Amino acid sequence: MMKIIKIITFFIIFSFTNLSAQNYDYENWSGKNNISKSNVSLNNKLISKYNLLIEKGSTNKVLFYKYYMNNDSIKKYKIIIRIFITSKEAQEALVKYLDAISNIKKPFFLTTEDYKVGDVAFGEEYNGILYLYFVRNNIIVHIESPIVIATNIAKEVDDIIQNASDCSEGLEPVLIY
Repeated sequence: MMKIIKIITFFIIFSFTNLSAQNYDYENWSGKNNISKSNVSLNNKLISKYNLLIEKGSTNKVLFYKYYMNNDSIKKYKIIIRIFITSKEAQEALVKYLDAISNIKKPFFLTTEDYKVGDVAFGEEYNGILYLYFVRNNIIVHIESPIVIATNIAKEVDDIIQNASDCSEGLEPVLIY
């Protein structure tokens, strides 16, 4: 009986994940076999330009940055960068992430239109804030910021990832902070 329950549970989870991937047209995403990048780091120019502050909890696998606009300590904006071993893993993680956020908070209606960063990108504008999620190679980037700033940061981070060193075979990719 337990074996049957485990099989049914696996089938339900697999079907749900597969359905989520279909919702985002996952099969047609480019970049699933891109070379993994490593030693990715936001440069000092970008950090100082936006007064980015590294947050507690950042590691060589995930970086959390926050910043404030016009010395307003209430309105916090963020950038999250997470690295995976392969680009396929990063894209699968993005499907799960998009599915989770679409069910619990904004953005409800994600679109790929007008977001020309990464191998695949989704975003939504809401009350002047752009919620942008993209994958480039083996890295997911999540930005919540005023629209123009988010677009500029996204392009700069995407360029940094593209110019980062390829991960040597047998080594685990890392972020530098």
